Amino acid sequence: MTPDKIILVTTAPKGIGLAWFYYRAFKDINAAKKIEIITEDNRDYNASIIKRGIRKINYKLGRISFEKRKEIEGKLIDGKNIVMLFNNSDLLPDDIKALSDNKNVFLTNYFSDHLYALHPTSKDTAFKTIPLFDIIFTFAIDLLPVYYQHGAKLVKRIPFAYCKYTHLNPTKNIQPEFLDTLFYFGTHTPMIENWLKNIDNSIKLQIEGSSWLNANDARLKKIGTKQKPKSGEAMTVYARKAGAVINFTRANHGCFHTMKTFELAIAKTANITNFSREQQEFFKDGSFLYFNTFAEMNYQIEKALKNKNLNLELREIAYEQALPHTYKNRAEMLMSYVKNIL
Repeated sequence: MTPDKIILVTTAPKGIGLAWFYYRAFKDINAAKKIEIITEDNRDYNASIIKRGIRKINYKLGRISFEKRKEIEGKLIDGKNIVMLFNNSDLLPDDIKALSDNKNVFLTNYFSDHLYALHPTSKDTAFKTIPLFDIIFTFAIDLLPVYYQHGAKLVKRIPFAYCKYTHLNPTKNIQPEFLDTLFYFGTHTPMIENWLKNIDNSIKLQIEGSSWLNANDARLKKIGTKQKPKSGEAMTVYARKAGAVINFTRANHGCFHTMKTFELAIAKTANITNFSREQQEFFKDGSFLYFNTFAEMNYQIEKALKNKNLNLELREIAYEQALPHTYKNRAEMLMSYVKNIL
């Protein structure tokens, strides 16, 4: 059965993030008669401590959750409405239950992070509400039993992918430019800082991501601290220009694949990444340079930057292997699961 309406709900601003990619993909496949997205267009991830503090207070008081639920309910129409949250979308248990109790709502949640790596308040909400969702989606196959143990009715795996509008089309006519430079795109964490700190100092490194002001290493803090780090379309353009890109799956997220796994590959980058079984599921040897240790990481970086033929080969093979993995493909997969139980 085709739904009458799909409403996607996210904490990200318009045009950014997984919910936006699905919004564009659902429109491409005409997944419902009407498709809308609720975003937080005024949200600034680099906002001052005061602004972030005000938002945190409003969240804890339930104001953000209540207002979002009311906005969702205001968009519901007669018929079957799919409401799709992403990592709870900052809704609290009472408001999630109110949506779940609505007979016109088919309630879903896509967890794009490991359940146990969510922010403590969001994790607590997830534990209390997992049984309320008609279906839960996760990116990693090994996370299915985790959600079932927490009482999920139905769990399906939908891997990440790339958005043709954000990651493919903008890079088509871009040529490599920073041939001697290794790029890293990502938020600061102490663990990632430790890995980047162990890259040979002779390597020219560029960091694009948030929170690098928190780095302890003075060099990395200077390299990484930027007012507007490159993300989205700009990230893939610069990934294409880079001599090579280093990417990390995160230990606290189970070291599964990441969104950048596909986004960097489709941009025709030379990818260097820590090994994970899930990444190798999609990108076989010859497309990525994998490593496990600091020594292996530096060896692979040197190979990628100094061997031009290998560099070009990595870009082409990864691109070809990434091509089928579109969010349009993922949206069709998701809807096939949903239509079977609507």
